[in-house]
Amino acid sequence: MRYLALTDIHSNLEALDAVLRASAAQRYDAVLVLGDLVGYGADPNAVVDCVRKLGTRAIVRGNHDKVASGLDNAEDFNPMAKAAARWTRESLTPQNLDYLRDLPAGPVVVDVAIEICHGSPLDEDLYVVADIDAARSIAVEPPDQRELPRPRLGFFGVLDERLDLPLLRGIAEARPAWQLVMIGPVVKIDPADLPRLPNIHYLGAKRYEELPAYLAGWDLALLLFARNDATRFISPTKTPEYLAAGKPVVSTSIRDVVTPYGDRDLVRIADTVDDFVNACANALREVPEPRRIRADVFLRGTSWDRTWAKTAALVDAVTDQPALPAAVSDGASLRLGA
Repeated sequence: MRYLALTDIHSNLEALDAVLRASAAQRYDAVLVLGDLVGYGADPNAVVDCVRKLGTRAIVRGNHDKVASGLDNAEDFNPMAKAAARWTRESLTPQNLDYLRDLPAGPVVVDVAIEICHGSPLDEDLYVVADIDAARSIAVEPPDQRELPRPRLGFFGVLDERLDLPLLRGIAEARPAWQLVMIGPVVKIDPADLPRLPNIHYLGAKRYEELPAYLAGWDLALLLFARNDATRFISPTKTPEYLAAGKPVVSTSIRDVVTPYGDRDLVRIADTVDDFVNACANALREVPEPRRIRADVFLRGTSWDRTWAKTAALVDAVTDQPALPAAVSDGASLRLGA
């Protein structure tokens, strides 16, 4: 199957005509339209009419389509884009306004290999401009998670004596529509002690490289650690991993999560069932982008390379021999400068 993909036409009838003329000499089987039929250009009705006649295989709306049709207030648009959207809305016929309003938001599945969207699969207003954006946006849903309803609240790690099982049960009982995804091996506790409710899903241990695909399918990431002797000095590395995936995070008051993540309002902190459920509900309602941007800025300063450089500087300060520039693993232990 060969597709002709049209996107970001922005009411530019001359450009659309030129593309269609050039494409006529090429063989294609179907047309895909990836949004932003209108905006900026002078011919919104002619462009919409032309697209409607193409008999598209699949189509999604763009952010300019959404604003021009009155579905969004253009709060994030620059003045020129906002003025163009307002003029476009006033110029469109009632039939074309209804057509734009009815366009699906995306992503839309075209076939087994292709899914289309405008901006990114997360939102037509978000764009994939870096590796981390691609990792957050593009993932194949694992089969044992694919059919679970939303919202999904997930945890990955060893399921052991550090896990707050009463809290897990309390969340599941308080919000039966929430799906709690628990990934990891059961160690040092009896599996029979794990709470068993219809909305708690134990998916077992996964390979480390599989975890991003599971995490990408969650709406919220959880740190469900009990406050006991086993967790008194833990420093969960999954905190920055969750944040790097762009997920909102709710955690119990583990010291190394409270500082720095809770203190910087990057992670919500709660301990009782009621407080934890309320924190999760607020996180699910929140527009995620502002907190995600702040988390990205913070995480850039905490990479492994930076951590190594700081550690090496401390070692150099108390020894006569400079530390080597990297850590070397022999597969069984970690040797620094060995």
